[in-house]
Amino acid sequence: MTMQSRWLLSMALPLLALPGLAQPAGAGGLALIIANEGHAHLDDNDAAGILLSLEADLAAAGFEVEMAADATAGTLLELLSGAAERLEEEQLERIVILHGGYAVHGAGGNWLLGSDARRPTLANVDAGSVRLDTLLTVAGLVQGGALVALADLGLPERPAAGLSAGLPDAVTVPQGVSLLRGDPADYPAFFAALLEPGTTLRAAATELESLRIDGFDPPYLPFLPAPLAEVDPDAEPEAPEADPDLAAWEAAEAEDSAEAYRGYLAAYPEGAFTEAARAAIDRLEPDPEAVEAALGLSRDARRAIQRDLTELGQNTRGIDGIFGPGTRNAIRQWQAGAGLPETGFLDATQIALLADAAAESVAARERADRAFWTATGEAGDEAGLRAYLARYPQGLFADVARARIAAIEEAREQERAEAERRRDRAAWDTASRRDTTQAYRAYLAEFPRGEFAALAQDRIDAIERPARDERAWQTARAEDSIAAYRAYLADFPDGAHAARARARIAALEEAAGGPEAEAWARAEQQDTADAYRAYLERHPEGPNAETARARIAQIEARANESDLGLPGIARVLIQQRLAAEGFDPGRTDGQFTDRTRSAIAAFQEARGLPSTGYVDQRTLVALAVPF
Repeated sequence: MTMQSRWLLSMALPLLALPGLAQPAGAGGLALIIANEGHAHLDDNDAAGILLSLEADLAAAGFEVEMAADATAGTLLELLSGAAERLEEEQLERIVILHGGYAVHGAGGNWLLGSDARRPTLANVDAGSVRLDTLLTVAGLVQGGALVALADLGLPERPAAGLSAGLPDAVTVPQGVSLLRGDPADYPAFFAALLEPGTTLRAAATELESLRIDGFDPPYLPFLPAPLAEVDPDAEPEAPEADPDLAAWEAAEAEDSAEAYRGYLAAYPEGAFTEAARAAIDRLEPDPEAVEAALGLSRDARRAIQRDLTELGQNTRGIDGIFGPGTRNAIRQWQAGAGLPETGFLDATQIALLADAAAESVAARERADRAFWTATGEAGDEAGLRAYLARYPQGLFADVARARIAAIEEAREQERAEAERRRDRAAWDTASRRDTTQAYRAYLAEFPRGEFAALAQDRIDAIERPARDERAWQTARAEDSIAAYRAYLADFPDGAHAARARARIAALEEAAGGPEAEAWARAEQQDTADAYRAYLERHPEGPNAETARARIAQIEARANESDLGLPGIARVLIQQRLAAEGFDPGRTDGQFTDRTRSAIAAFQEARGLPSTGYVDQRTLVALAVPF
């Protein structure tokens, strides 16, 4: 993996270390390793290896290590919360937090993004991230012993307005916390030097030019104390020959069993041989964590173990190849159920037992699946198929069951449609055999969108047409007008009485002065611009043509004046200007009477404007009325 990866790493340094005595694993140190490679909504990165590679070094240096990969914001908070509780309750002497992932900053703070974060905005950044201040505060619970190392990788896409990718140059460091920043490529060398007993932060960073340390930087306090000279277990003790401590130790050595050494430690917890007793116990009963570490499990092997635990009903909080708190607790739960020591760590035998148990669970589940399929869905009836899917929606035969149900439903729908078509045809046969409007209407009532609906309606129209034709003719005869006969012809152009209707129209038009007189009468009756245009279209040179054109101009002028929307004050001003020009508008009250209209028409004629009697924009300009 490339060393130019975007990482945020935080670590803690003990406030006080006993001179010459390194702490055993878990006794005074806790390490959290958080490596986010995969992201649900952002581009992934593959740079987590730089963090994962530090697990063994930290464990060897005496830290209890917890790991999480692709951690969501909720998982980050859960890990930090757990670490804070342990620091307060167990009086741990040191904490190391390694975090790798994306980060953003803005006026409101600095954030470390979880694997579930979306493109950060000011509105959602807190929902998908953990504030850097939270991490620093947890580390600062061991004041004087916290080192925070930041390897800033920014963000694969530009955040929303108000936020910037990565972390700022200046970060507020809590009291007693050391802040390390620089090129992530220098971290392996830095930690290799720092974890050597007796090495200070400054000394570890001296040869690495990219690194700088801010905040708490003790020049003489080492990260891990230098060891004292080893005690020679074969040397003659200085205690008197009658020393009971020595006697108890010699008795334990003679038996050389873990139980005997535990008995010595119980009797002499501060004895001269406590370290030797613990070493002997470790020799006789290897540490479960060390046994698992010696297996060198790959990421894929760890994922396989997590899958086996999940198959057996244990919650590992994800299958990511990282054995964090969730996986460790799942291992302990499985060990308890299997009657094994609840260590949370696995050896080769336990891994094989776990794999066998998971394989048997899968086989048993598949046997039950097949048996239920045989008893229900295999026969092919719908009830059995649905019963199988209800119990095994993701079962071995789920796709087959769904396909068969779909075929059954399709066949049922086809059968229903065919039955409906047969009913439609039978109803039409009955209606067409009777051939009455009542029969056809009964068909349409039952099948308004039937196959023969259009034919039924056509037949109803055909049957009823003569009667309607006769009724329309009688109506026209009763009114005996050109309009009535034209209405008849509009509905029945080929009706039984069409010829008679046309003849009667001609006679009435002749009696009324011909077609031109009838057309003019219609135009006057409607009194619209369109009616007068219709008259002019048929009789452009008729005796009423000029009158029609004048009326069109007047109607349009009236509409134009209405479109102006003249307010009352403007109408009063128009009347006042007319009076001033010598044209009597009558009372100047804003009401346009016939006298006002005559004055407007006379003014327009005098100014060479169309004399309509209605105000338009040109008339307003001529009258100098501001509007």
